[in-house]
This record gives sequence, structure tokens and C-alpha cells, in this order.
Amino acid sequence: EFDAPACVIVKHLTPCGIACDADIVTAYQKAHDCDPVSAYGGVMAFNQNVSAAVVQAIYDNGQFIEAVIAPTFDLDALELFGQKPNARILETGGVNPSGCCVEYRSVEGGVLAQVLDTVAEDPSTFTVVSKRQPSVDELGSLLFAWKACKSVKSNAILIAKDNASVGVGAGQPNRVNSARIAVEQAGEK
Repeated sequence: EFDAPACVIVKHLTPCGIACDADIVTAYQKAHDCDPVSAYGGVMAFNQNVSAAVVQAIYDNGQFIEAVIAPTFDLDALELFGQKPNARILETGGVNPSGCCVEYRSVEGGVLAQVLDTVAEDPSTFTVVSKRQPSVDELGSLLFAWKACKSVKSNAILIAKDNASVGVGAGQPNRVNSARIAVEQAGEK
């Protein structure tokens, strides 16, 4: 759903790092920096071509990966990935536009079909209840966080800064504990 180069690192079906940047290598690094411990052994997805520079950044971080998904990969990137025979590389050939597809889930006695959830908020419709209006950058960060948070599981809390998640709390029985986890993970960020 992001127009800018983006990277998400997923562990146990939950994004542990999501980031956008003008440069795909920086987007990867910001996603990795959100939670380097959880990123180890995760699955990475990119919305842009993966170059050898991205692969080198992954290796420089000493990151073990299960799979990397992207629309395309440069040949030299694939050669670098070849050094890690257990890594699964999936080339999608493109990224579907948000909201274009139907997803299916099997349920007891049938199948659930629904249009994929998309975030297409119009900031001009927002009601700001604080005395100070958000800056353009703050509003951009809010929209980034809004899109990113929808991928976080139950009782989702996501703290974002500069178009990157810096703290994620998910899957807890209550939002208070999710918030504590996200705040602790964000630390001084």
C-alpha cells in the first residue's frame, strides 16, 4: 500500500519492522532497526526491486532470513542470495494495487471471501482535537502508522517515527500490555 520504497519484516505472522524511505536499502535498514532480535529468521517483503546493495545490507547486519519476497531481483542480488542455499526467494512480478483482490479463508462449513483491507484515508477529513495542528511531516507519519498498524495482530499498538515503526505491541489480551511492549521497544526513539 506504500508508494515509496518499503520493506516489512514479518515474524510469526506479525510485522516486527516496517519502513518506507526514498531508498530501498534505507527502508530495509529502518525496518530492521525497529526490532533486530525479532527480525532474525523472519520473512522480508519489498514493494520494489531488490538490488545487491539490499542483500549486502542484510548480510552486513548478520541477519538470517527465511524468505525474501519482491516484485523483481537484480541478477547480482540473486547471486549473493545463492551463497545462502536455505533462503527462499520469491519474485512476484509486481505488486497488486491495494483493494483490488479478494482473499479467501476456510471456515467451519464454508469459505469466507472478502476484499483485502486497504487504508485510503483522506487527511482533509480528519478532525484534530488538539490545540496544535500536526505538521505536514507529522501527518505523513500518522498516515504511515495507520497503514502499518492494520497489519499488526490483535490489540495492535504501533509507534512510528520518520516513516518507520519504532515500537510494535501485538497479540496481547489487552491493549494496555500491547502499549507497554511498544513503548518499551521504542525506548528513546
